[in-house]
Amino acid sequence: MVNLADTLCPRCRQDAPIVYRGLAAYCTACGAPRLPLTASSVNLAGRPSQIGGVLGRALGWFVLAVGGLLGLTLLAVLQYAFPGGFVGYAVGGGIAVITLASAVMLWRGGRSLERGGAAAEKRAKIAAIFAMASLRGGVVRANEVASALGIGHERADALLTELAKSQPDCVALELDASGQVYYVVNGEGARRLRVELPSSEPGAEPAAAPSEVQPPRASRR
Repeated sequence: MVNLADTLCPRCRQDAPIVYRGLAAYCTACGAPRLPLTASSVNLAGRPSQIGGVLGRALGWFVLAVGGLLGLTLLAVLQYAFPGGFVGYAVGGGIAVITLASAVMLWRGGRSLERGGAAAEKRAKIAAIFAMASLRGGVVRANEVASALGIGHERADALLTELAKSQPDCVALELDASGQVYYVVNGEGARRLRVELPSSEPGAEPAAAPSEVQPPRASRR
């Protein structure tokens, strides 16, 4: 069992994911250096599953190509050897059916892995946003999120906008006096949402997207 204290940033005391820049690891909440492998990573979370999904789907196409070629070859050879029978159709057709079933299973497994990997990546990024907000009085901006997570400004803004639309009790979009966009994170709602997000530990079920989790409505200020 992992001790929670071991995953906290020693500087800001937040249970924040880390981000790797080269071989060095940093806290996504305060930017302080962290020891590698002491917490989940926003740029590595879900990556093994996503790579495995791509490989699984590629293997499905390979199996279909090889099995289909083998089945057609046997069908042609056996029908040529036994023109009056159905041996070629039985053997070649059987191989074709087995090949297609195997390829479909590999495709479905690959897609499942990719979805699970994408969900794990999103969980890590959302956890980082909540940790950042707790250090900034509940206010974060897209450029801050982009810098902390090592992603583009557009991706950071899209993630924050998605949270504001799907979880208005947790994240709200606001404008400052100069018309610049910022996001206000409701601490109580965010903590509840973070707790309800499924675990990303190996063997866990794929996480639900944030829009599928509905925390209790909190009073607005």
